[in-house]
Amino acid sequence: RQPPPGRSAVRTSDGRHLVSPAASPTTSTGGLVHALDCFANALRPFVLQEVATSCGGGEPAGGFLEISTSGANQFLDGDLQLRARDHTGAVIFDVPVGFGTVAGEPWPRGRTWLVGGATLHDPVGGGPDLVWPAPLDTAGGMISLHGTDAAGAGVVLAQLDYGTPAQPAPLPGGSLVWDAFNRRYVFSSPTTPVG
Repeated sequence: RQPPPGRSAVRTSDGRHLVSPAASPTTSTGGLVHALDCFANALRPFVLQEVATSCGGGEPAGGFLEISTSGANQFLDGDLQLRARDHTGAVIFDVPVGFGTVAGEPWPRGRTWLVGGATLHDPVGGGPDLVWPAPLDTAGGMISLHGTDAAGAGVVLAQLDYGTPAQPAPLPGGSLVWDAFNRRYVFSSPTTPVG
């Protein structure tokens, strides 16, 4: 399969080829070169668009988060990993975003990828794009989206620390929504999970 525009195929030690989110043309002396604005940046413009930790009654089963891109020419890259920690810093889950058969397809600006519990359903019975293994901590925590650069090193693409004096946790039935204009999260109620 040919890599999407701005990406490259990288040969692994076992002979397979994987899509790299950042191309790394390397000279014979080991220097990296590139044409300006030709290759994708490993720090892709993804955002945790909306985060809710519970239903109106406080049950964590109604929690969800939406991942979206705020830039053009983005793709459903297979290297994306979602990590959540509770208010003590303990890992709740660390899972691949899991694009499956649509990995490598274009990701239009504003389209969301819904992550949440198996109890989330739309009117025709469809669930989230990714079912998480455990709900978010309602008291606070950290949610981060990770990817890799051309050398395979991990990079944080988006992060939300909540349940702090600077960013309180969302109230039951509400959510934190990214305000791109003011570059901060604001409380919103009711929630609007979309995937």
